[in-house]
Parts: sequence; structure tokens; C-alpha cells
Amino acid sequence: MQTMTLYAVWTFKPGVACYITYDAAGGTGAPEPQLFAAGEKVRISDKIPSQVAHKFKYWEYQVGSLIRHVSPAGTITSDRDITLTAAWATDYRITSGNGSTYVLGSRKGLTFVCNGALERFDWLGIDSNKVDESNYTVKSGSTILTLKPSFLNELEEGEHTIVFIYDDGQTSLGRFNIRKVPPTGDTAQPVLFAVLAAVSLAALALLLRKKRTV
Repeated sequence: MQTMTLYAVWTFKPGVACYITYDAAGGTGAPEPQLFAAGEKVRISDKIPSQVAHKFKYWEYQVGSLIRHVSPAGTITSDRDITLTAAWATDYRITSGNGSTYVLGSRKGLTFVCNGALERFDWLGIDSNKVDESNYTVKSGSTILTLKPSFLNELEEGEHTIVFIYDDGQTSLGRFNIRKVPPTGDTAQPVLFAVLAAVSLAALALLLRKKRTV
């Protein structure tokens, strides 16, 4: 006797209660689950989650084999429960130390702070070259990185670029400067000019006063 297998065919029932669940995908502040009626257009929450060193892009959701996206306060239609997952773009920035100057021969290095998480930090680039880890120290508090004087003293005088590379993105180029200590004569010369100018002005004032009294 031949057997037959029967498969159930389901259709959704309009008006059945369904839920939208929001997944912040590593961020915080996702909206609360949202109730809607199956088959009806629903406006999603306008609340936007947040994540350190990232910008929120939109919500993603799956329809069959397709991935679609919707903006906060946008509308969707579904015949079943649906999960909206946050899509992020990295926003790594150097928040401290950009534009700083190092004087050759100094005992203190240069410190830079980036808003990226230390556990995601991969490597450091200066002037498009990867810097050996022995030339700097890093610690948490986002990413706090200090270039050692022994490394800075080997750089040429002038402007240099710096970039933090993470496993999912990088900062825009930062900059710092290397300069030499000006010779003693160069620093004393402006002071000498200032003293001579003051003496000349005093002598001129005295001369004018004498002319008025004559």
C-alpha cells in the first residue's frame, strides 16, 4: 500500500497581533517591542539607538531571502513577527592630541586619544607607514596612545600624519608637528629688539617733553 505525505499550507490571517522587535546590534537605547496587526502598514519607532564611535544608518530586516532597510519613523508591512536590526557606520575620531607639537630632544612623548574601543584597535599608521608597537604605549579610556620620545626624535622636522586603524574602520588623518629647539641667540634676539625699542621710545618722549618746556 502506497503512503502519502500531506503538508500543511498556511496563510496569514489579517489583523492577527504581531510584534516588531528592535535589536541595537551592539548599541544601546533600542526602542521597546511594538505591537501591530498582521498585513497592515505600521509606522516604526522614531527612537534612534546609540553606540560609541559609530553612527546609526538605518534598521535592517529580512523578507524571504532579501535584506531590506527602513529609516526611523518609516513604515513597513508584514504578516508575521519581525526583527529590526540596527545598521551602523564607524565614526572613529581623534579627540585629543591632533595638531600637537613635539620639540626634538624632549623627554615627554606625544599623547593622542581616539574614541574607538581599545579592544578593537589594530595598528597605528604615521606618514602612511605602520608603526611598530615598541614605539608607543596604549591604554583604555577609549584608546589612549602615547608615542615614545625615542621614536619621535627619529622623525624629520615638519608636519606628519597619524591614523588609528581598527578592525572595523579607521580615523581620518590627524596631524602633528616636529620642530627643533631654537638656538639661544635666536630666542635672545627678539628680547634685545624689544629692549632697544622701549629705550628709544623713552628717549623720544623725554626729548618731546624738553621741547615743550623750552
